[in-house]
Amino acid sequence: MANLSTISASENKTGMNANFQGSLGTPMNLRAVSALGAKEVFAFRLDMASELLTDLEAEAHLIHSLLACAKAEVRLAESRQTQARRRVQFLSRLCETSSQSMDTAKVQYAEVKAQAAKEGVDEVSDDDDPQNELVSVTLD
Repeated sequence: MANLSTISASENKTGMNANFQGSLGTPMNLRAVSALGAKEVFAFRLDMASELLTDLEAEAHLIHSLLACAKAEVRLAESRQTQARRRVQFLSRLCETSSQSMDTAKVQYAEVKAQAAKEGVDEVSDDDDPQNELVSVTLD
């Protein structure tokens, strides 16, 4: 970005003096500028101001682009959050259904075991007991 340099012009007994404050902050006495006259000095200042304005417009455009990117990131994060909620809801329903299926299987097992006892079958394998099964659920 361009630094706006400052020029001050004044007229005294010996003629026009111009002092130029450079972009590095070093003051310089420019006799050549005094020869140009005030009109050229102000034209130079106008040119410098125009460059600064151009730089500021470019910076504003960059900031606008960054804002658009940030808004897009927010929309993406909201979308991911919505997807995560849907996954959680799906897995919750799946766990509930699985739990209900497990309860049903336990009831059926108890009924079969009771029926076997009525018919005189003393030995029922515990390998078929649903409580002996390992159930592992991993949520990502």
